[in-house]
Amino acid sequence: DRFFMRISLGYPDADQEVAIMERREHVDPIDELEPVCTPEDIANLQARADDVYIDVLVKQYIVELANATRQHPEAALGVSPRASINLMKGGKALAMLYNRDYVIPDDIKAIATATLAHRVLLTPSARMREVTQETVVADVLSQISVPGASVRKS
Repeated sequence: DRFFMRISLGYPDADQEVAIMERREHVDPIDELEPVCTPEDIANLQARADDVYIDVLVKQYIVELANATRQHPEAALGVSPRASINLMKGGKALAMLYNRDYVIPDDIKAIATATLAHRVLLTPSARMREVTQETVVADVLSQISVPGASVRKS
């Protein structure tokens, strides 16, 4: 899903940009790229992430975050259910990367801005006051209580 997250890498500093230009002056580095994993590796990682447990309380937390964007006074349009699904899937993937077989609310909080902010449509008055989508998500994260979910299936 190319809209799963929006992540900004920023710009290189001047020395880094010169180095990038020099590396690309006579050769395209993409021609020398070697694969670091196979399609099967990716499929296996996706399957492992799918197997990560997420408690219903954490799912409810995700829905509360989504609903809060929909009701936020600076948002003309909040996030859709697809954002909730992506937040859940991203939380599972992050938990897997941390070698856990369960999602904790901090996993959701860690990826919430990258997963939700670009999906929030600001009101015209919010844009005029230079409110950002990231500010709306930060506000929502500060307003919604984190659940004390159990971490294992019973």
